[in-house]
Amino acid sequence: MPRSWVLPLLLTCLSGAEELTPGVHLGLPAEGKVPATYDLFLPQAYVSHPQERFPLVLLSTADGVSDLGAFQKWAEANDVVLATVNHPSASVPATLRPFVEEVLTTVTTTYRVQPALRFSFATHPFVNDIVLKLNLAEWGGIVDGGSARAIKPTRAYFCLGYIPGPPTVANEFGATLDQEVVRLRSWGNPLRIAEVPEADGWRQHDDARALLDWMVLWQRLAHPLLTPAEVKAGQERLRLRIAALQAEPDAQVRMVGSAALLLVTPAAKVAEARALPALWAAAAFSVAQAESDPLQHARKLDALAANELVKTLSAAERKKLQETLVELKKNPDVRSDSESRVALAGAYKVLTDLRLLRIPGDYDKALRSTIMALEVVPKRWPGTAAAATAKVEITRLERELN
Repeated sequence: MPRSWVLPLLLTCLSGAEELTPGVHLGLPAEGKVPATYDLFLPQAYVSHPQERFPLVLLSTADGVSDLGAFQKWAEANDVVLATVNHPSASVPATLRPFVEEVLTTVTTTYRVQPALRFSFATHPFVNDIVLKLNLAEWGGIVDGGSARAIKPTRAYFCLGYIPGPPTVANEFGATLDQEVVRLRSWGNPLRIAEVPEADGWRQHDDARALLDWMVLWQRLAHPLLTPAEVKAGQERLRLRIAALQAEPDAQVRMVGSAALLLVTPAAKVAEARALPALWAAAAFSVAQAESDPLQHARKLDALAANELVKTLSAAERKKLQETLVELKKNPDVRSDSESRVALAGAYKVLTDLRLLRIPGDYDKALRSTIMALEVVPKRWPGTAAAATAKVEITRLERELN
């Protein structure tokens, strides 16, 4: 979508507020005692549906400069209003709070925002803490980047998203991360935690978009303060999204899209959502079968075979999956890769169960047993990716033990 902040002002009157044309508008002044400004994105639907109220996503970063570009395409596709909090860098809560409050007050009184569908993505350690203290009943959720939530939400329906970050950050303190997961899950809110990325080129905004997409759709279907008409509109939006996936020729797009919708629990109330498990499994099978690299082919089939949704495949497809795996694993490299990955995952079981409070036990003893199990991987399957990972993990766990 072109960057459209050069569009002129559209002077239409709605509830005494001056509105802007669709697109991006930079440096708009907020009303208040501090010199707060915000950047704004309005989707095309904001003008074409003048009677509707729209979700709002508040964006903020530690340096006070948020890039709308990373969220603009998603916001347009999902009819979402975006606003940033532009504030001085290295702000502390006392100085940051007026900026957040003024931007929110200005945006929510100037534009047609549905109060129950307000969301926040913040990399700054304080913005979401401030948001959680502001009329929480009329919010849909928050996404934290870099640090997990310090304050428990007071509403059970409030959605939480957490982005731990790359391995150099998240995996360095595995025990701490697991403890955060236990704490967040204990609150009982709808919760998603982004996976720790393995590959280079990770971008936090990619994870943030996925988490925001999940919680915006969730609350469009289930927020208790929406009107029946707004819930019905959310259900129709879901039906259209499912229909588009069913007609999508690209199996990768079908797989990713259906997987995202399967995570939205309230979607199960819509009859058309019953097609999603089979849609995902069939797409995942197609993606795996299209893989030309034997290692990747086997990895994708192994993952599908271990997923409970594999049962939605036809009997002929399940037979083909198993036959293909047997054939692939006749290759010694493929077999070693598969076996070593199973061993690597198994080495963590006791430690992970202990960290997540699934079982009682001695933590240091579990650390030692995990290290011993990891040491087997490079000895038995040298040269595999799992062996390289095991060596790194042994070093990290030994530091934790000491």
